[in-house]
This record gives sequence, C-alpha cells and structure tokens, in this order.
Amino acid sequence: MEPHPLYFVPPPYLTRTKPPCRLSDPAQPHKLCRRRQPTHPPLSICFTCKGKHLKRSKYYYYCATCNLEFHRGCHVFLPEIRSAFHPSHPLTFTALDPEFNASIIHQNWRDSSASEESSEELINEVVDYDHEDAGDDAVANEDDDEDAVPNDDDNGGGGGDIYAVAYNDGASLSYGNHLRCKCCASPLEKLYYHCSTCKFNLNLTCSMRPPPTTISHLKFHEHTLTLFLVRITWPCDVCGFLLNKDTDDLVYACLPCSLMVHRSCIYLPRVIKITRHPHRLSLTSSLQPGDFSCGLCRHTVDVNCGQYSCDKGCQYAIHSKCATWRHVWDGIDLDGVPEEPEEYIEPPFLKIDEDTIQHFSHHEHYMKLHVKKTITEKDKFCEACTLPVMISQRFYGCMECDFVLDEACASLPRKIYNPLHKHPLTLHVVPTIDTYTDPNMPITKVIFNCIGCLRYGCGFHYRCHEKGCEKFLLDVRCASLPDPLIHGCHAHDLFFNFTGGICMGCGTSECSSFFLECIKCKSFLVLNVLLCLLRHTTDTIDIHSLFATVTI
Repeated sequence: MEPHPLYFVPPPYLTRTKPPCRLSDPAQPHKLCRRRQPTHPPLSICFTCKGKHLKRSKYYYYCATCNLEFHRGCHVFLPEIRSAFHPSHPLTFTALDPEFNASIIHQNWRDSSASEESSEELINEVVDYDHEDAGDDAVANEDDDEDAVPNDDDNGGGGGDIYAVAYNDGASLSYGNHLRCKCCASPLEKLYYHCSTCKFNLNLTCSMRPPPTTISHLKFHEHTLTLFLVRITWPCDVCGFLLNKDTDDLVYACLPCSLMVHRSCIYLPRVIKITRHPHRLSLTSSLQPGDFSCGLCRHTVDVNCGQYSCDKGCQYAIHSKCATWRHVWDGIDLDGVPEEPEEYIEPPFLKIDEDTIQHFSHHEHYMKLHVKKTITEKDKFCEACTLPVMISQRFYGCMECDFVLDEACASLPRKIYNPLHKHPLTLHVVPTIDTYTDPNMPITKVIFNCIGCLRYGCGFHYRCHEKGCEKFLLDVRCASLPDPLIHGCHAHDLFFNFTGGICMGCGTSECSSFFLECIKCKSFLVLNVLLCLLRHTTDTIDIHSLFATVTI
C-alpha cells in the first residue's frame, strides 16, 4: 500500500477568530482570549455588568492588555466606548426600550451571535430572546461551548444599573434628527451608543463594524478620501444625488479637490457593457458641453457630474446609477479586459435563390416566397408570431408541408440585445410533442409564458442562457418592440421603463413588470396593454410594421 500524506488539522479553538476588545483603539485593537476552568481562575468581575462568575459558564473573555474580564455577550455591549466618529466625549450604551435590563445580555447570548451575521440580527437575538426555550437551546448547543441559562443559584450577573443614565435623557430623543445614526444616517437600532452632551448617536452596527475613516482608491481618485460625517445639501460628484437626502450611504471627501462622493460611487466599475447600446461605456467625470438625455431614464444628464459615455464617440450618455442598476448591467467590470472581436452570428436562413430559402427552424424543407392576394385563400398563421397572414402580406411557405413564416419573422436575428434584459437573448423554436400514435391526430406544441406581456404562446421566443436567468423568456412580439416606440396610440414617444407607475390603459400597476413611459406626459403604459392597443388600432393593420430589433 502506498503511503498517503498526512495533514495537520488544527482544532477549532486555534482557528476561531478572536473578537477585538472594544475598549481598544480601532486602528490597533486588542484581541480577547477565552479563559476556561480549571486552566484559568474563574471570572472575578465582569467589566460590563459588574457581575461575578457564572457557575455554569464554561469560559469567559479576557483582555491581557487592558487586564479586564467579560462575560460572554458582555464583551460586545460595553457600557461606555470611545469612538473615532466622536472623539470629544465617550458614548454611553443605550436602548430604545426604557425597560431593557442589561442582566439579560449574558443570559441570552449565544456564540452564534458573534458570527458574521448582521448586527441587526445580533441585536434581535439578544433583546428578543425567548426565555421559555432558553434551557432547550443551552442543552442542544452544549457541544458547541454554549452556556445554559443560569439557574436560581447562578446569580453572578450584574443588575444592569449602568444603563439607567441614558434612559433619563429623553430630551435628546425628542427631535427626528436625533433618532438617526450620525454615521450611516439610518434610523436608530434597538441598541446604540449615545452622547447626551452633543446629542450624538451611533448605531451598534457602526460601533461594532465601523466604516474606514479614509479610503485610498487610485483608480477613482489620486488622493486619499476622508469620511465626511456632516450631511450637506450638495450633489454627489459621481451620481448627482444629494448627499443628505437621496440615500443613507456614507460620504467621503477630498477637500483640496472639492470632491464629495458616496462610498458606493467610489467603487463603481470603470468600463461596462449594457444591452441598450452596442458599444462599451466608460465612467467619466464630465462630458463635453451639450444636451444629453440618459439612455435609461431619459432625464437630463448633468455634464458636470460623473456618468457613463460611449467609448466609440457616440453621443450617448447614461447616469451612473442607471447604468449599474441590477436590471441593466450584468455586474462585470471590463476595465483592463481586451475587447473581443465581433461575434459571428449565423443568419436565420440560407438563400437558395431569389424566392427560396432554407430556414434554420425548418431546415428539412425549402420555403418559397408567396403573397396572399385574396380573402378567399386558405387562412395561414405564422409559426413564429402565431399571427394570421394578412392580404398583400409576403410570407414564406414550405414547399412540402404547411409550415409558414411571414417575411418579417423569417428575418428575425438569432441573437439580439433587448432593453428589457441585461444579457443577450437567443431565438428558439418551440418544440412539438408527438404524443399520438394515430397520424391523423394533431401534434401538440409546448406552451410558454412570455415574461413581458404575461401571455401564453406557442410560437418562437427569445431566451436568456446565463446562469440564474434561464426563465427569462420573451415572445417575438415583445422582443421586437423598438425603444423608443412611436405609434398612433399615443402622441409622444414611449420609452421602456422598469420603475413603472399607474398604467393609463388599465389603471393599475400590477398587470406586468415592464412599462413604457411618456417623458412629456409623465404617464405609463403596461406592456401587455400596449400590445392590445397595437392590435386594435385602425391606423395599423400589420403589426409587423412595428417590429425592429437590435442585433449584436
């Protein structure tokens, strides 16, 4: 037998991340270590709650630098901390609930609370813990070094009087601005830190995982950016949104350059590709003077703010927030990625002669071009859009069977970029299911549901093949609508919109996820209502005259 290599697998207590001591400098934090009996003496007094050792507790936390001891859980919720966001005064631990008792912290604490879960979940676990199930949880987690809830004899916990000072400071909470965190500008959590002198509040989330005070990102800016806690009525130099109203994002500034930006805008991708434009787009700090409308929302683009513009020199620009919206951008930063040569897309048919083709959807037979001349001719339906062939309409008919494609659908490209989706879409033929042994019985087609108009169909459709988007499917009618759409059903141009509103056709906003918006009228039209209008308007008999696609 050949020998196998042996690898050292460290025990869990060696690989476990040590929590920081929250009394230490955030820039150079001390680490807490676990102390267990009988290797170490029992806890003498908890710095947080002033309680003594819990008899049924297997370990406690100790900071060798500060020479302080903490119950499990109490090492997170210190009665007082110093913060870089408010260096002038210490911050006092405070609860929104005036009846909150600090003694329940070490009782409700479970080690799962110290994991990388959100601080909001941690707070809810400590404050809203179900005491009736505490004993069961303690027994179930005994193998994971979990403490059982102290019994009547285990009264080592403190009384929690250290929190009473903050409860009496009701005046500091009487104004709306004081009910928000000064760091992230979000509403106060159930547990937070407070300075009664300055009316300064800091959410527990921001105190436990504070954002960096400085950010150095050379791809964005040559200087180091500094956290700017004062919210002013000023637009972000990248996205144009106001720094104090439109978002709760943190603000960073370069004062020598008069630059103020949201934290998320610092890390925007440098080069992207979206389906609404055939070329790559690059993030730029400004544009040449001119009138630009956003390629998504159609509102004016401020040439003095950051936005994405075409690499090839097209007069195309789009707001940074619009361009990186999850419905529009595929999430890939193309900065430094060489542009691939244009992909060859196989044509939908092979031309045999002037009037004869071999279509990919019906490759076994040739198809010949015809024109429907009279109403007395046999009704024919296009296999792609399932619409009837109208008088004077040109279509391709199979020379050996009843397969029909009108001229517009026969020319549909096999791959397109569509403004309703962030990935390219591929043309598919709906398969048939031959479930009958009798040749005289009809062949059943697979039915699909179009995600655009929510209608069921059995014709051709465009489908996404990217992982996670396999269910995105559009019938050829929805996939072929141009952006903008110009039609007699409305006096102005209609643009595709994802946000939506009240449809002027059906009076609701729930019948479809996709809308067309009139920028001038500030009105919306749901996609499936639009298709009904197109089908019944008297000035357009042939719906195929509307079809226009953008090919790769």
